[in-house]
Amino acid sequence: MEWYMFGPMISRIRVGQKASTPGFSRTLIRRPEGLYWTDGGQAGKIVEIRDYLFSDIWTIYEDEDCEP
Repeated sequence: MEWYMFGPMISRIRVGQKASTPGFSRTLIRRPEGLYWTDGGQAGKIVEIRDYLFSDIWTIYEDEDCEP
């Protein structure tokens, strides 16, 4: 499992993949239209890039819910 800071993660994540922080406190999915939150109060909303996201580490993965 590889961990990325936010900037490198958004350059490596492919359409249909998810990325999450440790403990899955934040999870997003890459769709053709952009990055979207998958859970919590922001579920389904587009990810707005804010400074606090840059301090997190992320892992990229695919699961059965990921789109092809």
